[in-house]
Amino acid sequence: MDLRSLHHLLCVALLGVALPSTGCGPDDAGDDSIASTDDTSSSTDDTSSSTDGTSSSTDGTSSSTDGTSSSTDGTSSSTDGTSAGDGDGDGDGDGDDACVPLFGVSCDQIQTAYLKQLSPGTGASFGISVAMSQDTLAVGATGLGSIGEVTIFVRDPSSEQWSVQATLVSENLEAGDGFGMTVDLDSDTLVVGAQREDSDATGVDGDASNNLASNSGAAYVFVRDPATASWSQQAYLKASNTGADDWFGKTVAIAGDLIAVGSEEGSGATGINGGPTAEADDSAQYAGAVYVFVRDPATSTWTQEAYIKASNAEYLDSFGTSLALSGETLAVGAIREDSCDTNINGDETDNACNNAGAVYVFTRAGTTWTQEAFVKPSNLDAFDEFGTSVALDGDTLAVGAHYEKSCATTVNGDDTDNECPAAGAAYVFTRAGVDWSQQAYLKAPNSNEDLLFGGSLALDGDWLAVGATGEASGTAGVTGGETASPDGGSLNYREGAAYLFARAGDSWMQQAYIKASNPDWYDMLGTSVALDNGILAVGAPDEEGDASSDGTLAGANDNTVDAGAVYVFDLDQF
Repeated sequence: MDLRSLHHLLCVALLGVALPSTGCGPDDAGDDSIASTDDTSSSTDDTSSSTDGTSSSTDGTSSSTDGTSSSTDGTSSSTDGTSAGDGDGDGDGDGDDACVPLFGVSCDQIQTAYLKQLSPGTGASFGISVAMSQDTLAVGATGLGSIGEVTIFVRDPSSEQWSVQATLVSENLEAGDGFGMTVDLDSDTLVVGAQREDSDATGVDGDASNNLASNSGAAYVFVRDPATASWSQQAYLKASNTGADDWFGKTVAIAGDLIAVGSEEGSGATGINGGPTAEADDSAQYAGAVYVFVRDPATSTWTQEAYIKASNAEYLDSFGTSLALSGETLAVGAIREDSCDTNINGDETDNACNNAGAVYVFTRAGTTWTQEAFVKPSNLDAFDEFGTSVALDGDTLAVGAHYEKSCATTVNGDDTDNECPAAGAAYVFTRAGVDWSQQAYLKAPNSNEDLLFGGSLALDGDWLAVGATGEASGTAGVTGGETASPDGGSLNYREGAAYLFARAGDSWMQQAYIKASNPDWYDMLGTSVALDNGILAVGAPDEEGDASSDGTLAGANDNTVDAGAVYVFDLDQF
């Protein structure tokens, strides 16, 4: 009997359900890849986009600072697939190996890489954002008071080793712009948000040289030449109504030739493409807006196609907090929207639940965008911030609410109590035709106060990864099934974790509980997650190891405060 068949039998024995593939995950069509239904992307939270683009290695030239990035020599840290730490799995040097092997697969086979910047720096926050497309991974590092950058890693599928292909910076780079705070990737195109960029330019490729609109924000488009694997900046995107403190670029999403960019823009307008008067209005500060750009495939030029506002836009709603694009469907989170209605397409005018949150779904026909749904969960309450994160893949939408308060655990538990403030939750919705309905209510098995479950999401077909930066168990490595360790107290404060869920038919189950191989106090693992092609990447922007570009593992030290790290896991092992 082969290992994958053994996995299946163990799944049936342990989980009590026969899944349609020979692995313990959702149906993989009989191969070793996890197929996505279409090209998906996300926000800040930044979920992965599933595409058909592969990547290749390059010639080892150094990166530039003019925005036309070049590749590096691929000697990135920890490309040998071993775990970080002292070799026993928990990084504390005591050899107790807190990592529990899953179905006979060793922990270092599940965690296949521990990635760092080429030159880790204090406060770099490497891993604040991640995005994945096939065997390419983009990792943002904003740099505390310094210049941000995005590192491009590529994976050799045969060896599962990762190497650095490029380090990207913007053409008008300045310290403190927040370049890399948000990223999304689709095949050979990358979009990067810089929400604190200060130019007063408008539209595409305007004058980026001034700082006349503080924190107006910008987004940058980079493309890879498939022939040479070199990257260059293709476009510099600004809002059509740029204003100071609009934070344009706080979220970004890409699918094919479409890019969506979120902003804290303050117009009181509602609906889509309200025109110059609507865009000039500034009566509802931080109401939020989303700008959609489209690329002409023939000329590779970008233009703004739509200016999208909530149908019930109001002051402080933060429409655009999270974004996800899949094909020609766009999901937008608004964490401070105040309606108490728990029905999809319910009453948008109610303001009885402060910061309850909402998600809006828009669809495109030709060049016309319309609002398809106003989405609310079954147990909405004030200050849940539903819409903290969103992920979209075809007709499936996942939504995080990191301040949801129920003490329920795992899947479809009791959602009626409010005894665990900020425990967090994730919800899955599905579409039939144009109608959306809630399919699942997901919680962590170790749900507790301040877990912040749902702060980030990544969705790929029947896999869903959920980040929880408040998790504090003190354990290391990966365990399977509906498992997790209890809160370990203040010494493990906000180590963070990720939880992997799988869908079989219409039913969801927890597949794995994922911790870093070297967890530590306030590493914030789960701040970002990306998922594609059977690979999961999880960012920990406050991890403090001092691994360098020669591939040396971090060990258990804390020598570089908030340098950040990204951990990569192979889901085919499940």
